[in-house]
Amino acid sequence: MISKSDYLKLKKYLKLQPKVQIRDLISTLELNDDESKLLLSWYDGDKVIKTCMETYISEDTYTNHLKKIFSKIYNYFKYQNITF
Repeated sequence: MISKSDYLKLKKYLKLQPKVQIRDLISTLELNDDESKLLLSWYDGDKVIKTCMETYISEDTYTNHLKKIFSKIYNYFKYQNITF
């Protein structure tokens, strides 16, 4: 389980990375199309409502999916001993 402070640090770390590294991370973690679209739209700074309308999901579902994606990334970083 990811703590709130680690969650916020991870989000900040990911926002500072170039888009190429985010795409590499997506392919490394083998995220599916929906997960990769959500992560890239978050990275690009798209509004939540815009992303929800495009993907036909609710705002709660969007938040829950992003939390799961960040947990996957956190676990991968933890396993690879990557600090952020």
